[in-house]
Amino acid sequence: QLRLFAELRDDDGNRSGRRARETDFSGTLALLPVPTLISPAPGGSSGSKTYDVEFGNALSAVGNGIYRVTLVDGGGRQWSLWRSFAAGATHRVHVPDIGPMGGVPLGTGAIVCTIEAWAWPELNPALLCFSDVARDHDHFAASGPKTFLQP
Repeated sequence: QLRLFAELRDDDGNRSGRRARETDFSGTLALLPVPTLISPAPGGSSGSKTYDVEFGNALSAVGNGIYRVTLVDGGGRQWSLWRSFAAGATHRVHVPDIGPMGGVPLGTGAIVCTIEAWAWPELNPALLCFSDVARDHDHFAASGPKTFLQP
């Protein structure tokens, strides 16, 4: 099926776009708002190695979708945390301290956070295959990188 791809980017690295299906294109493309990091505040601190990342609900306009929060420490170690859409003005993903369980947590110091959102009508979170996200989405938005400190 043919799709029209459009993407807008700003100077802060935020992106929003559409992959509109030819049959759904009416001449206007409505874009998602960019997910906004609320907590830990950019430039602030997480307070501990266990914390919640809270962000604005960019998918409320489409009412369905999935989020990925990517956290990268100064050494390049990266975590991807996924969250499906739910009603509400904000969403949270929990960052556990896996050190006491024998895991290797993200390092202390600066953590770079990006938040991405994707949506498409056929999305069923219970049957999600993560390769579907890049292939099937109609709407997408991504925050530019925001940095906070993790003790």
